Formats: sequence, structure tokens, C-alpha cells
Amino acid sequence: MMRALDTYEAGLNAYGIPFEESTTSEADPANPRGTHYYDVDVIQDQAEAAVERVRKAWAENKNADTAGVRFVPRRVDRRTTQ
Repeated sequence: MMRALDTYEAGLNAYGIPFEESTTSEADPANPRGTHYYDVDVIQDQAEAAVERVRKAWAENKNADTAGVRFVPRRVDRRTTQ
């Protein structure tokens, strides 16, 4: 079962789209006979953004030892006031 999963995942690009589908001439937007093409949705991962802000601030501290340091996002629920 794991071998089948490894084989499947090996055929995917970084976005989880099968290479066989994304590299064909049918996916070329310049191909008038193509069957599909790809567009891009831009989203911002707020957890990743928070990690990057802290990582940058940490790196700017010239005395910071980064050996073994992990930056792990955690969800913080906002309290609502009424």
C-alpha cells in the first residue's frame, strides 16, 4: 500500500497536480486545441505569515543561536466582547 502511495505521489508536482496532466500540450494555454489550462488563485496562509514574521525577527538578532529552533504556529482564538 505504501509503495502504491509513493508511486502516486512521485507523479505529482509541488501543487498535487499529476505531471501527466500538467505537462501535456493539451494544458498549454497557447494551444487552440488544448483541453484545459491552469490559472492561479492567490491566498495568504496566515499561519505561515506569522511564522515568517517571527523567523525574520529572530534572524535579525545577531546573537541568536538557531540550532534546534523550530517555529511552530499555534491558533489563538480571539475573545469576542458584546
